[in-house]
Parts: sequence; structure tokens; C-alpha cells
Amino acid sequence: MTSAFAPDGSEAMGRVIERRKLRPNSICVSDFYELDRVAGFCAGIEGDVTLQLNDALLPDAAKILKELKKRVGSESYARFCVLADSTFGDGDVDEVSALHLNCQALVYFGDANFKTITNIPSLIVSLDTITKSSFAASLDELHSKYSDALFLVENKKMSEAVSEKIGNVSLMTLANDINELSRKISLETVVYIGNTKSPKISAWCLQNQPKMFISVSSDTFVTEVNPVDVGRILMQRFYLIEKAKDAERVGIVLGSNGGHATSGLCMDKLRKLGQESGKTVYSLIVGEPTPQKLANFPEMDIFVLIASPEESILPAKGFYKPVLHPWEFMMACSDEDWTGAYSANWTDLLQAELKASVKEYDVSLFTGNIRTANKNSPVESSSGASGMQLATIGEREIALLDSHKIRESREYFGLNQEQNLAPSKVVDGRSGIAQGYADEK
Repeated sequence: MTSAFAPDGSEAMGRVIERRKLRPNSICVSDFYELDRVAGFCAGIEGDVTLQLNDALLPDAAKILKELKKRVGSESYARFCVLADSTFGDGDVDEVSALHLNCQALVYFGDANFKTITNIPSLIVSLDTITKSSFAASLDELHSKYSDALFLVENKKMSEAVSEKIGNVSLMTLANDINELSRKISLETVVYIGNTKSPKISAWCLQNQPKMFISVSSDTFVTEVNPVDVGRILMQRFYLIEKAKDAERVGIVLGSNGGHATSGLCMDKLRKLGQESGKTVYSLIVGEPTPQKLANFPEMDIFVLIASPEESILPAKGFYKPVLHPWEFMMACSDEDWTGAYSANWTDLLQAELKASVKEYDVSLFTGNIRTANKNSPVESSSGASGMQLATIGEREIALLDSHKIRESREYFGLNQEQNLAPSKVVDGRSGIAQGYADEK
């Protein structure tokens, strides 16, 4: 039996993996992966070098290793190991797994996200995944139909191909501009060319909210109009913001591998905002944030996921408790009214001065109760004739801030729960064999 909290594994066994081959057959392995450049990067390295490939590139792993060994030569001390895609999503440089393998360097094939600063030497190889002949024919048709539109392409290689074919066109690159999402585009029509299933599309659409968004697959050139329902997603995110205002216990989930300074700074800022808002904040590291893992913390009212800008926006359904984007939690802790604008890149908010501020009279949209009664107001005091002030400061009791109370309130502790803590007695057991014990004669 499969439930939301305890899957039996049948889903994974029967899952059909959709294979998406990125390398065109007309391009050889060495040119597609820029192996001459990779070999130059590995020159002089004594030790293991990690080659991180996503699922669509793994079929070429054996060929990549074979060609690289030819280029570095037998006298090189560099050894190569293949690392599959990170559990935190495509685009996240998995430095932690590379360090677990004691690797001296890392080569990432694909478009990495903004957290590309690593403690070990790393090389990012951007891939050209398009076929020039078919791409050029489809591009002419798109440009003639949407001449005034903004063309949004998946990566830098595709941007160069569009610029070469069409010179006078408004062009943006999703791989780079996803890291600059604070800039909002006001054009009405946007034509996107690339991987139509990328989560970066939803993040970009939530940020810019174009009136018409045409998505074109770079593989099949199938066109979809407005595949992202921005209005519906914004209503779901507003629901989560209101849930965060009612929350008392918040779990901040680190969904990025490695101790990146950006993720640590965001965690500290969210923890400070939550505490200033009167919430109890816990830090959680669970690897890939799945519904089964987060369900192990039923005491949490909400979760806040710190990951890549596009990976932090998880679906509203499927989780036991709401999972929020860092920007959504920042909005919940302030008294600003949401105008419908969305900031997908939470890194732009780290340098801003954000202070928790609660409205004097704020009514919950779910329970109808008053959340706070002027929580940020100063302590009431009365002035006497002599000018001295009297303020109530409590009984100076010690507050317990540990997490043992949460565990003690649980009715279920696991399969190894010890019911009887009394000392065990040593007694004589049965002697003999199964055919006839001594006490049976």
C-alpha cells in the first residue's frame, strides 16, 4: 500500500524515464563537450576530477571519459569520475559530492545557476544543443510571425545562433537573466526557445508576467501559447503567504548542496526575520525536499526552501505542510500589502534592509482571529509625579528554547520505542532439541 508518507517503492519501479538526448548525431563528442578545453583545465592536476553530467548527458559518459583520457595522455596524474545530476536540481554544482570523492577539481557540463562559486577549482562548459539547419528554418518562421516580440532563449550558445540569423531583434538569455530577475520586462509578447519543461520558465513568467508567452521547444519546435498559468500560480503563492502569517513554527530547509555563503546568508536573514515576528524558527537539512522527508516534521506549520531561484518555487500541492519561497516568507514577515509583483531571485533581497513589522490590527483570512495586537509597540508605561517610569517586565523567568518539548509531545517515536525500562531478569531457557525439549518429557 502506498501513501503520501510511506511509499512502497512500486512507483519508482514502474516509472518510465523519458530519455531526452541533447547531443545531435551530426556533432561529435569532443566538439559538443569542448573536451580540448576540459583537457587544458585538467592539465597539471594530480588527483581525481569530477565530471558532473545531468540525466540527458549520461549516455555519453563513457565516450567522454575515453576521449579525455586520450587528450590528457598516459603521463597525466589526473583521474576522472562521473557524477550524476545533483538531487537539488539541474544547474546546481554538486561540490559536496565532489568533496566526498576527494576530488581536486570539478567540471560541470550545462548551464549552472548563480551559485557557481566553489571552494575547489571548477569549470562550467556551456553546451550547444541545437541543430543549425532546422533551427534556422523555424527561426525565420517565428520572426516573421512575431517580429515585435522579445525573444528569450535558453542559453548563450542559442543566443549566438539567433543573433547570427536575425540581427535586429530584442534578445535575452534565460540562463543568465534568471540570475538578474530583479529586472522586469514590460513587453507584451515573449517568444521562448529552449527546453519547455525547465522550471526556470515558471520563475521568469512569475517575475515578468507577460501578457502573451509563446513557448517553442528547441527539439521538436512544437509551439505552445501561455503554457504557464501565471494568474493561478500567483493566487496559490498568495495563499501560502497568508499561511505564513498564521504560522508559529517555521522550518527553514536548506535545499542547496554545500555551505555556499549565499545560502548561509539567506538562512541567517530568514531566521532573524522569523524571530522578530514572534515565530519559532528551526533549520533543517534533508537533501532533496520530498513530501515524505518533510512529513517527518509534523510540528512545523510551514517550510521555507532555500535553493536556486527556479527550484525554490515548489508546487503548492503534494506536501503535508506549505513550502514557501524565501521572498514569500519575507513578505509575510512585513506589513507591506502584496501588489501582485513577484521576485523570484531572492539573492537581490539579501543586501536590503528588511525588518519585521506587523500591522496593529491584522485579521487572519483562514481563522478570522486577530493575529497580533500591535506587537511592535513599545511597552506601556506610566509616569509619576517625580518623573520616574514604571514598566512591567515580567517575573524574570527562564525561557526554555530547546526542541525537547516537541519530541516529548509526540505520540509516535518510531519502530524501536522502548516501553519497559525496568532491568531485565536472566532466566534459564528451554534445553534440548525441537523433537523433544527437557521440560516436555
